[in-house]
Amino acid sequence: MTSGNYTTGCLSYGLVFFTIWWAWMNFTWFASAYDPDDARYRLTVLIQITGFLILAAGVPRAFQQRDLRIITLG
Repeated sequence: MTSGNYTTGCLSYGLVFFTIWWAWMNFTWFASAYDPDDARYRLTVLIQITGFLILAAGVPRAFQQRDLRIITLG
């Protein structure tokens, strides 16, 4: 393993970790700011979950091909 692969792997991990952490932080803020019994809240959470699933689907591509387009879309 060369140092270039190690550095690139650490950078990829940091970017993916930050993306997931940022999405979770925004969701927790949203969840604490609104009433969870509201139908609009539940619909919005469903949309957010869809975005999180898209984000999660892009993680392997981010590590293997260094392609962050799917993560960004999510």
